[in-house]
Amino acid sequence: MSVRNRTQEFQAFASRLSSRTNPNNRRAQINIVQYVPKRGNSSTFTLTAKELGRHMKTTEAELEKLKSLTNRRALFDEKPVEISELTYIIKQNITKLNHGISILQSTTKAGPKQPHQVREHYSEVVSSLQNRLANISVGFKEVLEKRTENMKVSKERRDQFFQSSDTRTPSPAPQAPSPPGGNTYIPPEVSELHRRKTYAPTVPSQEDDTTLSLGIPLLTPQQQQLQADSRYTEQRSNALESIENTIQELGGMFQQLVTMVAEQRETVQRIGQNTEDIESHINVAQGELLRYYRNISSNRGLMLKIFATIIIFFTVFTLMS
Repeated sequence: MSVRNRTQEFQAFASRLSSRTNPNNRRAQINIVQYVPKRGNSSTFTLTAKELGRHMKTTEAELEKLKSLTNRRALFDEKPVEISELTYIIKQNITKLNHGISILQSTTKAGPKQPHQVREHYSEVVSSLQNRLANISVGFKEVLEKRTENMKVSKERRDQFFQSSDTRTPSPAPQAPSPPGGNTYIPPEVSELHRRKTYAPTVPSQEDDTTLSLGIPLLTPQQQQLQADSRYTEQRSNALESIENTIQELGGMFQQLVTMVAEQRETVQRIGQNTEDIESHINVAQGELLRYYRNISSNRGLMLKIFATIIIFFTVFTLMS
């Protein structure tokens, strides 16, 4: 029985399984470097554009998932870790997609001279990718703004919740007012018991003695709640600061996209103008050919004379030879 080496199949299956189970590799980020097109290679350009479109589709799916997580209204049903992870991944994907489109555009400009149909096709593909990336960036910015508003509303609701819980805590029972008249009769037994409690030496409990001996101060529930609130507020402020920085970076990307779209529009307009010039030249040449054909068709006598001259020369040449 022959033995078949299936080591490569096992390694491929193990790599696929590890990529599925590893949370760090669960959402693969984009690697644009290996998709940089070579000069003058139309097939490579097509493959690069197709790869960019595929990664845009993945980014759109991630954006939809982030939008669904952001739209949750529950106070304690948030997933900040997953939201932060998706925000970071989408931001990195948008940056790399923008870089890949700029490389694709610069390569088409720096490549060899192509026919105007090919250049027009390249320009339309790049414009389509830019518009799609702009839509993704706009959607991402809207999700971040929605996330900021939800965080502010959640903070207000949380503050209201804890304020209402504080107001519901029982207050100490009021002391009974002394009867009017000033002088009240106190039985001797009650007076003796009150004197013993007042002048008895206080003996610290074992728990208080242990706590004081260790030097650890006791925290009241109010202090513990204040510490939890401060940590929560700090986390919220860090998240808001991160979102604001991301929105600022998206603004820079928008500016770069606007510049690229303007350059692409100029290229498309120039190609369209050249196409119109070529079409006008073709129409002029066609008109000249038609005019020449009419002149030849109308002068039939000249054609007969030329034909007769050719026959005479041919006959004379044959007789002389």
